[in-house]
Amino acid sequence: MDTIRLLGPTHATLGGRRVAGRGFGGTKVRQVLEILALAPGRPVAKDQLAELIWDGAPPPSWLTTVEAYVSQLRRVLAPGVPVRRSVVVTTSGAYRLDDERVRVDLAAFADEVRRCAGLPASAALPALQAALDAATGTALEDSPYASWAIEARESHERLVVKASVQAGELALGSGLASVAAGHALRATTVDALDERGWRLRMQAAWAEGDRRAAVEAYRECRDRLRSDLGVAPAPLTQQLHQRLLAPADGDLVDHLLGQLVDVLLDEGGHSAADPTGPLLDPRTVLDTNALAARIARAVQARTARTAGFTAALPDAG
Repeated sequence: MDTIRLLGPTHATLGGRRVAGRGFGGTKVRQVLEILALAPGRPVAKDQLAELIWDGAPPPSWLTTVEAYVSQLRRVLAPGVPVRRSVVVTTSGAYRLDDERVRVDLAAFADEVRRCAGLPASAALPALQAALDAATGTALEDSPYASWAIEARESHERLVVKASVQAGELALGSGLASVAAGHALRATTVDALDERGWRLRMQAAWAEGDRRAAVEAYRECRDRLRSDLGVAPAPLTQQLHQRLLAPADGDLVDHLLGQLVDVLLDEGGHSAADPTGPLLDPRTVLDTNALAARIARAVQARTARTAGFTAALPDAG
């Protein structure tokens, strides 16, 4: 099947012939193809094409010009091919891209994400990974400022985040923490203000046994939201943070030691994610390690005293 790629520089491959860049013969000719490719198989009215490619201010001769652009597009895509066999099909007052003959990468990615939603986890995870691996590059890179391209780009990025989070959650459920971490990183790279990706990064780091990275992920999320939006993380993100900090199965010693790690980070430590941060004074580390040992001994002693006291109680029965 012939293809049109909108991720990265726009290009079309039809009959083994590749058209890209100046090969389209003009920016607006290329944009006609991009607009049709955003709605493969669906008619786009001529007046709608004009509104989009001239940003709401088409010239008086827009109809003749749009028809000339489409004619030129057909020639560059398939020189010498009759109009009736072109992949750009004329309908009543409109044009459409023949989606039975041409595959558009953005549409194919969206279709695959929808398909994966109905698959069992064992099949959905590899399918989502393959779809995400193929969906590289910035959508509609050649039309950075057109309002319709910005809207389509943002819609695609939202879908990438959704699919990344879904894949990451499936990976966590399968015990693949490092795979989940990779999907989480993609999600927060695409949209640093979507908290779903940060929550996944926290969970993946925790599953990998990297408490420090989990705490750092929360703090980076909090700082991004505060600086860019002036808001705090959502209650769900804060609750996850608190659960990660809370003692598990009564392991108070581990909880207290974990809190010491947080103190170290606050006092100037750095993580692998920020190797340029200030280093701790070695004396602080030694002092904190000594304190951690004292806390552990105190808790163990208290546990022993409680056990002895309980054994000495008379049998209530």
